[in-house]
Amino acid sequence: MLWLSIIGIAALSLLYIGYQRKTSRKVKKASNLVHLDQFRKNRDKQSVQKVQKCGKCNKYKRLHFYADPVGKITGLCKECENNESSKKMLRI
Repeated sequence: MLWLSIIGIAALSLLYIGYQRKTSRKVKKASNLVHLDQFRKNRDKQSVQKVQKCGKCNKYKRLHFYADPVGKITGLCKECENNESSKKMLRI
């Protein structure tokens, strides 16, 4: 009889723990909290994929920035860097 009561108490405690976990998951999904580790991962993924438009060919590529003699800053891709006009510019 003692074993049956111990097994019954253990079963009830397992059911109670399972119910508590289930209700706590619902609360976490419904909350307005933003976990920073997930936000940082998403931000890092976006920064790797970030490309800008070239100043000469208007294609979206990774750019290197140059300043012309007047002081205007222009972003150029690798293809446009080799032009004669870009050789006069200073790389930033």
